[in-house]
Amino acid sequence: PRAEKAKRKREPLDSSGGEAAAKRGTRVKAGPDPEPEPEPEPEPEPEPEPEPEEARVADEDDSKKKKKKKDKKEKKDKKSKKSGDVPTVTLAVPGSIIANAQTQELKAYLAGSIARAVAVFRADEVVVYADAARRDVGKDDQNAVFLARILQYLETPQYLRKGLFPVHPDLRHIGLTNPTDMPHHVRMQEWSPYREGVVVDRPTPKGSDTSYVNIGLKKEALIDHRLQTGVRVTVKLDETTKNAKVIKGKAVTPSEPRKQLGVYWGYQVRVAKDLESIWSECPFPEGYDFCLGTSQNGVNVIADREWRLPDFKHMLVVFGGLGGLEEAAEADASVPVGPEDVGTLFDEYVNVCPNQGSRTIRTEEAILVAMSAIQFQVGCVQRDN
Repeated sequence: PRAEKAKRKREPLDSSGGEAAAKRGTRVKAGPDPEPEPEPEPEPEPEPEPEPEEARVADEDDSKKKKKKKDKKEKKDKKSKKSGDVPTVTLAVPGSIIANAQTQELKAYLAGSIARAVAVFRADEVVVYADAARRDVGKDDQNAVFLARILQYLETPQYLRKGLFPVHPDLRHIGLTNPTDMPHHVRMQEWSPYREGVVVDRPTPKGSDTSYVNIGLKKEALIDHRLQTGVRVTVKLDETTKNAKVIKGKAVTPSEPRKQLGVYWGYQVRVAKDLESIWSECPFPEGYDFCLGTSQNGVNVIADREWRLPDFKHMLVVFGGLGGLEEAAEADASVPVGPEDVGTLFDEYVNVCPNQGSRTIRTEEAILVAMSAIQFQVGCVQRDN
């Protein structure tokens, strides 16, 4: 038995290896796992067939047209944004309201109240029209001139008033009025990229077409235009010369500060000899595109929640005097309508204070009431544009 056992130990493993050993009961160490077969490479996608030449040319033409249209629109939007035109608001008030004040002091204070209301609601223009029902025919309306002069004086920055307004009886009681304190009334210690100034009589460098302007600072500014002495001008200052010996700037339009900075920059004042002149002497080439008349006989827009101001470029709001717009139209030969048809002069004829507790609303009160009612909508139109 021992010899047979030794003989079995010397027998080699057969070619089946582990299978033969398993039959004989011998434990065999397992070998490494066989390597996985490589996955077959995906077949390349067939190349798309080239489009026909005609279809390719048509697509290119459509793409060029769309791009050209897009560029044109962007250029138009850029130009519109660059122009920065802000819709304007004009208020027309009768000069006859001054006649209702008993003394010169009360007249000055009343005119100051109108100026405050105009400034608070950021009107761009004030038209003082001669109310035919309250003046002597054939004579200038001194009340309208008085009101216009006070409005101009209070709109002017304090440091320019002495150079622009000579001593006049209408300004005797100007100290009783409240200051308008508008953004262009810049203090001496403040720096602003724009300032109002008046051309002074001072020699300029030889050979230069320039002028010196008093802009309310300790130093006068040198602008790039030769202007007449005593002319008011809006100056854009060069900030790099802020601390230089000479401050330099250039003359710009009065509307540029509002276009560029969005800052209210005061109002213009003009006198109209009658109602018709409010429209015929409009300073805007395209005229007023939306006119609003106010009267207690107008449409009640406060109760109409759906009433909205349309988009406009230049809006005109007209206020009546002691007898309202009806009385002014009846006595004014320049308008071809009677008092019952005065609403046809306007795009909208509205009543912004229905159920009033007083028989009459004074013009200075009507401005505050009417502009308060439409101020939000005016702001929306100006922001959208």
